[in-house]
Amino acid sequence: LTYEYLEKCQLVLWDQPGTGFLECLACNIPTMILWTRLYCEEEAWCVDDFIQLEKVGLIHRTSQSLINEIQHFLIDPVVWMNDSQRKMTVQSFSNKYALTDDKWWQVWRVYLKQLKK
Repeated sequence: LTYEYLEKCQLVLWDQPGTGFLECLACNIPTMILWTRLYCEEEAWCVDDFIQLEKVGLIHRTSQSLINEIQHFLIDPVVWMNDSQRKMTVQSFSNKYALTDDKWWQVWRVYLKQLKK
C-alpha cells in the first residue's frame, strides 16, 4: 500500500486476509475481501472472528456477495464506513489481530529491553 495508490481508489479489495488487509482495518481504509478459501483458511480458534467480518460485509465467499456489498458501499461510502456494527466489529478484530499504538516506539523499547534480561 502506498499513499499514491490509496489516493486513487475508494476501496481496497483483497483475495485473502493478510498484512495489507490488517493495515486497512487499523487505518480506517475501506476494504473488502473475496475469500473463497481456495489457498488458505482461518484457523479453528479464530473462525468466529472472521464470521463476524462476513456479517458486516468485509469478507465475502462469493463474487455476487462482494458485488452487492460494493454497490451498497458506493451509494454512500461515508455512511457505509460509519455503520456502528461494522465499526465495532472492525475495532474488536483490530484489537485482536492488528493492535496499533501511537507510541509504538515506546512499546518496542520496553519489549526489546526485556529481551536483554
